[in-house]
Amino acid sequence: RQVSTQSTWEKLIRLMGIIDQAAAIVWKNLKTLQRDRLALRREISTALFAFALMMLRLLVGDVSLFDLVQAILLVTFNITILKNSLIDLLEEKTERYKETYMIMGMRLPSYLGGWLITSYIKGFIVSALLLAGLFISSKQSRPNALMIVAHTALFVFSSTNFTFFMSTFFSKPKLGGEICNYLFLIFSIAFLFLPFINGVDSTILYLSCLLPHSGFGYFIAENGVGIKFISYIYESKGFKFDNGLYIQIGNVFLYLLLYVYFDQVLPNEYGIRKSPFFFLSCLWSVSYTHLRAHETPEHLVCRLLLEKK
Repeated sequence: RQVSTQSTWEKLIRLMGIIDQAAAIVWKNLKTLQRDRLALRREISTALFAFALMMLRLLVGDVSLFDLVQAILLVTFNITILKNSLIDLLEEKTERYKETYMIMGMRLPSYLGGWLITSYIKGFIVSALLLAGLFISSKQSRPNALMIVAHTALFVFSSTNFTFFMSTFFSKPKLGGEICNYLFLIFSIAFLFLPFINGVDSTILYLSCLLPHSGFGYFIAENGVGIKFISYIYESKGFKFDNGLYIQIGNVFLYLLLYVYFDQVLPNEYGIRKSPFFFLSCLWSVSYTHLRAHETPEHLVCRLLLEKK
């Protein structure tokens, strides 16, 4: 019991240390963003433009062109944030700051978690401005408003995790940022033209939901925003929007796991990488430590005798 209690306290202290280090990374990133006013204006420019468009729509009434532009802006509002986060992360990799932090005692979960949390915060701040404009201009009912907020939160999580997963394949910040920027733009408008391509069935539409921007676009189409006619085309192809939601939930965990995995198995800035099966050794060490913490006096005597031989 004493060993078990000591082990619990050690885990708690270790967890508090990880949280404290992650908070330090978040604070450092937010302070850097505060000093870079130009990057801050670029990150909120799309949301501000969408907000102004929604207010104009409220004055002039329903205009199909306004609604179509509004739908596209709703899907693309965080592309600049994702691009800048990817560039900043790759710049730290290029300058070898990450390895320096590790040498100074920074734990890997703290470093990765700090960067993810920073991007989540920026995404939620910008999306809050966007949602406020949407609710004012369209007067959504309460259940529908809650659903929109939930979908937007899932989109922020999944698109951020997808961006960090993509960052593991690049070493040059500017190149990685530009490639991902164009990819995100293509993914964002896929929901508009995919249903009209001959041969595209529900299977292809479901697979496209693995791309967070496309999956969020389907939700926008389902809820109208001036493009309700597209949702009827989806339904005619056998696409069910609820299944698209489940895929978006899975994307949050899928890309987070892929990011952590590929960050370890792909060579870092020093050319060092772990084995593709490194997680098996981690599971073994955890299992062995658990057994040692709960062994009985009889087991202890047997283990010591075996080790002596």
